[in-house]
Amino acid sequence: MGFGIMRNINVYRTRQICLLIAFFTVIIIRLFYKLDVGTINVTDEAWYGINAFEMFKSGNWLVPTLRGQIDYASKPPLGLWGILIGFKIFGTNLMGLRFYSAVAGLLTIIVICIYLYKRFDNRYALAAAAVFPVLWQCFDMHMYRAGDMDALFGLFYAIAIFALSEIARGDSRMIVVYWAAVGLGFMTKSMHVVVFLLVGFLYLPVIYKKLNVKDSVFGILAGLLPTVVWGAARYQVDGFKYIRCITLGEAGDQTRSGITLDYLRDISREKVTWLLAALLLVRLVMYFVHGVTDDSYKGAGLPEKRNLRNWFRIFGRDVFFFIKRRYLSILAYCVPIGVYTLAGHYMTWYIDPAYIAVIWIVSIEAIEISDMLGKTMKKRVFVLLVALACLFYSSVQIYQYKDLGEGGNPVDQFGHDMTEFCDNTSGEYAGCDAYIAYDRGRYVGDRGHWELDYVFTCNTKGNLNCLDGGVEGFLADEDSLLVLDSGLWDQYASVLTGYVFLEQNTFYVLSHDRYGE
Repeated sequence: MGFGIMRNINVYRTRQICLLIAFFTVIIIRLFYKLDVGTINVTDEAWYGINAFEMFKSGNWLVPTLRGQIDYASKPPLGLWGILIGFKIFGTNLMGLRFYSAVAGLLTIIVICIYLYKRFDNRYALAAAAVFPVLWQCFDMHMYRAGDMDALFGLFYAIAIFALSEIARGDSRMIVVYWAAVGLGFMTKSMHVVVFLLVGFLYLPVIYKKLNVKDSVFGILAGLLPTVVWGAARYQVDGFKYIRCITLGEAGDQTRSGITLDYLRDISREKVTWLLAALLLVRLVMYFVHGVTDDSYKGAGLPEKRNLRNWFRIFGRDVFFFIKRRYLSILAYCVPIGVYTLAGHYMTWYIDPAYIAVIWIVSIEAIEISDMLGKTMKKRVFVLLVALACLFYSSVQIYQYKDLGEGGNPVDQFGHDMTEFCDNTSGEYAGCDAYIAYDRGRYVGDRGHWELDYVFTCNTKGNLNCLDGGVEGFLADEDSLLVLDSGLWDQYASVLTGYVFLEQNTFYVLSHDRYGE
């Protein structure tokens, strides 16, 4: 008998380990497959890539610059340092730019799984690993597959939330972890850390009796230390100017508009939201199917006479206790959405931390519903459907990666041409000034202005110094190169005929050398 039980336990554990390996295989593919190809995102990814490239080239890891000028709009440097480490490992390319974000994504799901395993059991960790790759928004832009700040910020958000949960369970020392996550969150995205603080403030009524002065003081010091040390070093460069820009200036920028409902629209389109809604609907249906038992009436202190009024009182009590048990996860989900909805400044990736909370909520709901079904065929069918839904949608997203870098995007073609140019010239023109003339639709009338995605590509492929001014700038600067959209040749042929072509593809590269000289 005992041997049979042990054998069943070992088989059960083996199956769970195999499932965990399978889910993490999907996660790793979702994070790292073709990470080094695809168009660089002009909205922030190229910007931070240039910051990091120039810091890498200059060796100055303290002051971010943009095209040679101090960048007062850049975020604090923790995320840039992550990119710089990627550059050190992989070189100044897309893999180096994005690698640290993918690692932050992997660490985030590991943190979530470890927490759920210790707080509940391994089934909850399995559920989280299955749900994580479904987060379309978090793998689309700005997060786990982009050279940006949001992936690292999301990791610290998860740590802060779980620290609050552990405080509620009686471990007051976790307040140090919470404040450390707040400090590191500020070092990543400056004033966006208000969502950490607001969740902590709203959860304070639950945990304040479990805190003590000593741990709280150490916690605040842990939160302030990295910012104070970095701020003191940065103060030596330009006083409080940069610090004011990332605090008061950032706060003003994010609250300059009225209420927006765009975030609610985005949430409604996210597949994991559909999964959450389906799970809550199943829970509600099961509640009504099972009905209100005699124990429910007695527990509510109501007479056994079952009238509508008593039923609503019992239902209200059950909803209250459900919300009370889920209070922290509800805060973690709703606060980022609420803050940016009220601020009115719409950027689709601002509410990405809320999706991290969804993983936690969905995992708990899925396992609790399966437990309510008991050891029946219904439970097996339910678990199988949830797992297949997650696996199917994750696979669909991974399949779409096959076309990355092959879509004929002008920036991708520009990168291909710059690589070919550098190979053909053996890097002879590294460090040379370069002007550009191209037609990017929305920039018609300003063809001589370098956009940041082109700057990053030109920097990392050819180490060229990108200057605005177009064809006129090139003609006036005798030691420069011109990058010309081939579609504009007829317009400029009269003034450019005779200059030597160093590259002739979708984009031309011309030098000041002349044919026949």
